[in-house]
Amino acid sequence: MAIQKIFKEGYAGALNNKVSRGEELSLYLNKAFVYDESETDWVGGLVQPEGLLDKMVSLSDKSQDFQAAITLYENYRQLSLVVASEKSFWIYLGHADLYLYMHKRFLNDVTRLLHKDPTKPSVILNRWFFPREFVRNHLAGMWWDVNCTIDETNSDPYINTRTLFKYYDMRSINFANFKMFRNKEQVKGILKCIGEHPEIFDIYSQNRVRYVTKYFNRLGATKQLIALPWEFFYNTVDSLLDEVNQVFDSGKETIIDTRTEKEKQLDTDWQNEQD
Repeated sequence: MAIQKIFKEGYAGALNNKVSRGEELSLYLNKAFVYDESETDWVGGLVQPEGLLDKMVSLSDKSQDFQAAITLYENYRQLSLVVASEKSFWIYLGHADLYLYMHKRFLNDVTRLLHKDPTKPSVILNRWFFPREFVRNHLAGMWWDVNCTIDETNSDPYINTRTLFKYYDMRSINFANFKMFRNKEQVKGILKCIGEHPEIFDIYSQNRVRYVTKYFNRLGATKQLIALPWEFFYNTVDSLLDEVNQVFDSGKETIIDTRTEKEKQLDTDWQNEQD
């Protein structure tokens, strides 16, 4: 058994900075990523999962993201929340232990990106690093998606995880707010109700899911949501179903966009990758 490794924080930052400047992006077209072994540390008490790379590579098609997330989580179930919150840990996995999986999963996206502009780093930044919300990083996002939705009290502990992956906008935009996503009771109640009403949310799903999440964002300004049980969130969504069923566009209110131009471009690139 091998002890899990991690990049030193400075080295992970240097890789990020190089990509942000659009340097050596073609390295991500290679089947192996050459990194400096001297810039790694051991993660005390964490054993490197055996055979994980082969399992992940077999699930490298976009349509298999749900199963890939379950596989990643189950192999790193013992991961502490402290290490799971370390960006350098996920940057290491994406460039070292699981690089071949990342290469196969995003080769077409990276190839298409670099064909248009060999200095544009958006796909690589979004998938291997952390330019926006923490959970948008591909590997970190998958692990946290499962960690925050798993329900050990259910005969199918991944039932809410399945709903999250079904409505991709929840993963990429709406539930990407890390503070909200860490409230497991809130996540459970919302996803449980949404998952039970595909007749409503399978139609205009993006806008209807956004309507629900924006409602709770506003509610959070007046209520301590962290102290409420999952039943509150379930019942609240249930009470909104008639309203949600009337949503056909992006909503009734005007949203003030406070993103920088760089953030807007990253979000646009992110959305385009899902189409």
